[in-house]
Amino acid sequence: MTVSVAGSGGLSFSRVVVDSASPADPWEKSVGDLNSDGLPDLIVSGSNGPVVWYEAPNWVKHTIANSAASESGSATGDVDGDGDIDVVVGTVWFENTGSGATWTAHALPDSSAGTHDIMVVDVNNDGRQDIVMRGETAATVWVFLQGSTKNTWTEFTLNPGIGRNGLDVADVDGDGRVDIVVGGVWLQNPGGNVATSSWTVRTFVTGWNDFAAVRVVDMDSDGHPDIVLSVSEDVGKLSWFQAPVNAVSGTWTEHVIDTGLDHVHGFAVVDVDHDGTLDIAASEYGGAGRLIVYLHTGGMWQPNVIGTDKLHNMHAVDIDHDGNLDFFGVYAWGVNPVVLYKNTGPASSKRVLVFSKTLGFRHDSIPAGIAAIQQLGTSNNFAVDATEDSTVFTPSNLGRYRAIVFLSPSGDILSSAQQQAFQQFIENGGGFAGIHNASADVMSSWQWYGKLLGAREVSEIGTQDMQLTITNATHVSTIGLPNPWNTTQEAYNYDVNPKVNGAQVLVNLNDTTVSGGTMGADHPFSWYHEYDGGRGWYTVGGANDPDFVDANFLKHILGGIRYAGGF
Repeated sequence: MTVSVAGSGGLSFSRVVVDSASPADPWEKSVGDLNSDGLPDLIVSGSNGPVVWYEAPNWVKHTIANSAASESGSATGDVDGDGDIDVVVGTVWFENTGSGATWTAHALPDSSAGTHDIMVVDVNNDGRQDIVMRGETAATVWVFLQGSTKNTWTEFTLNPGIGRNGLDVADVDGDGRVDIVVGGVWLQNPGGNVATSSWTVRTFVTGWNDFAAVRVVDMDSDGHPDIVLSVSEDVGKLSWFQAPVNAVSGTWTEHVIDTGLDHVHGFAVVDVDHDGTLDIAASEYGGAGRLIVYLHTGGMWQPNVIGTDKLHNMHAVDIDHDGNLDFFGVYAWGVNPVVLYKNTGPASSKRVLVFSKTLGFRHDSIPAGIAAIQQLGTSNNFAVDATEDSTVFTPSNLGRYRAIVFLSPSGDILSSAQQQAFQQFIENGGGFAGIHNASADVMSSWQWYGKLLGAREVSEIGTQDMQLTITNATHVSTIGLPNPWNTTQEAYNYDVNPKVNGAQVLVNLNDTTVSGGTMGADHPFSWYHEYDGGRGWYTVGGANDPDFVDANFLKHILGGIRYAGGF
């Protein structure tokens, strides 16, 4: 069935039944590329039943586990840092040990922890993924810090003093550390030993319903993360709270989007109509069970109902990488169809090619980088194609793209004809974004590419804590970054300062904060320039998996891709 929605944006969707009979009581839903084929897969778990995943694009059904905890949430992420996507369901994380075909279950140390909402994120900036969760019988937030092995965890709890469900994580105050956000307050990450230090509770709204779905996103593109809330277990509001310049001491302003919504447990903040402003898709699982897309135009929110399937814990996903947002979910009680609302509108003209071919050293972080860029595309409405096939470098094929991202390639990855096609792409106004190893042993004898880069690596500065200075805070790839930016990264020393090749430095590395730096006070970390008719941008970050879940680094590379693509 195709549902055409009138009004701004000309929305059109087709309702696709992925599975006519879900696991019984399919409470949890999540999305992740489990078989590393570049396409997002759909994950569903029944309450006390099986955990299954549906392989895109033909929806072949696979089993992760035969049973799961009752009414548990779920999350996906590379928990063990091996380059593929694992799945957390309740207090068990399932290790992906064979491209989605085989799984190993690992129990977290506290089976009594609340599991309504779950996030996989590096809480203490040690380069390892941690797990944050909360239930809905108390306000408590549980944090599991991963130790030196994937089976070593330290548990501690936080009490926000408010709320019964709802959870998100983000760097709210711009200090380079992940904070925890619930329905009405955010908990400020103290840094250091986060398990024993005090987390300060900061209020952004009083009197909100105890049950809330929560998302943190920069709604107004001012560089400060805002907070969106919906009433999740009652009839109530959907609102966004505009962050002040100082998130700690300033006043947050509520903007009501709609009222009278019935149990909005799942919503997504995405640009549905490609107009450059963020819209909101919200799904009720009570009442009429409407799936509503609120188009944001001129400060107004126009609701468009595209379905009535009561999609509990609905997710937005670009299922076929066409730049259009699709919506996936299933009603949570009984046995119900697993439904995908496929966006059949015009494909986005914003398309990016991620190229990660390696003929020399290969970074383990490449899969995590591809997944992160694809997710950035999903959230920001540009299409992402990922490949290691150099034959795609032809003039006609590259003409489909606005930007080409070199994600840690190595070696002489392009033939002379392919080099010519790439050079022509830049000369015709295309953009290039280089990440990490793009400046190292890549086509080392090609002088044109060296000039596009701006500088080449001559030695490595191993992964360590470092302090970065933002030298241009108004560029799209640095807006909203903390300054100084304290982070854990790998960096390079270069043959020249890219300034000599016409580049403008965006971020500098403070050599005094690292061992191995040789460039002194003027040590570039990221830069950009116009070159030979097109645009070039580069960052040395991205060597390690944790880089691609770090909110500041993701903001940085998103801006780099936007600059390169001219959108």
